[in-house]
Amino acid sequence: MNYEDLTQEEFDVFVTGELTHRALALEDQVNAIISEYFIGNMNSKEDDFRRLILDRDGLTSQDKIEIVRAMIPIFGQSAKDSNLKKILNEVEKFKSLRNAMAHGQCRTDKADPLRLKLRMVTRSGKEKIFDITPDSHRNTIAEVDELIKRLTEARDCVCDY
Repeated sequence: MNYEDLTQEEFDVFVTGELTHRALALEDQVNAIISEYFIGNMNSKEDDFRRLILDRDGLTSQDKIEIVRAMIPIFGQSAKDSNLKKILNEVEKFKSLRNAMAHGQCRTDKADPLRLKLRMVTRSGKEKIFDITPDSHRNTIAEVDELIKRLTEARDCVCDY
């Protein structure tokens, strides 16, 4: 994608959409770890488990990450071999960027085209500024695509029983 050909508004739309798409892919892998452990892969009850438990409105992606984090001792050596804990930390870091796109306050300067600035205030009250340019977004997309791959491989490792 040649982001440089977009207006600032179009760039914002593409960034938001691409980050959301990747966030959904990461959450799907986290859901798969949970459902494959408790239900099994390709089980006829898996769809019901996902629909009734994992896809509930009140169960956030952060809750699901915490569930998988709590499962790490259950997975034993395979969790260590797959670096699952480190991967989950990276998923949380990416999630904060995606959340800034969805919930942050825009601090973008109209005079600085194709540079999105978003402010988020953490639960502890610390301010974070996210500065997104076409180059930084390309790098982020490449990094998160690799993260999705590593999370999928970790899922295969911990759920291979």
